Amino acid sequence: MGTGSAQAPVRLAPGVSVVPTVSFETASANDLGRYEATGRSEDRWLYRVPGLRNVALTAPYMHDGSFPDLDSVIDWYNGGGESHPGLDPRIRPLGLDAKQVSDLIAFLESLTGSNVEVLAADGRSAGIGDR
Repeated sequence: MGTGSAQAPVRLAPGVSVVPTVSFETASANDLGRYEATGRSEDRWLYRVPGLRNVALTAPYMHDGSFPDLDSVIDWYNGGGESHPGLDPRIRPLGLDAKQVSDLIAFLESLTGSNVEVLAADGRSAGIGDR
């Protein structure tokens, strides 16, 4: 992150002014994916993608949790994503109509297993951290 500063004079009283120095961090570039862990340029914008099993239960979505539901994810991809220099050329508008979007959501929801309670209990049984 870079540092910005505000340096406009502030009048405290007649004939008395100060130039405050306020430092704050400014936003850095987009999330660089695996690169942030490895430092290897070929790992920029690479993310580990989980499988689709039980995907309807795993909100929020995307690598940064920025989409609250499957509708939002599908709308984003249906619109072609967000243009940026590193965007994979294979990501382009899908052109799905409302029926196709509805069918896709139904399909993704159908990937939910009947053993969700067992999986959740198993997940909670594992210790957290270094023990």
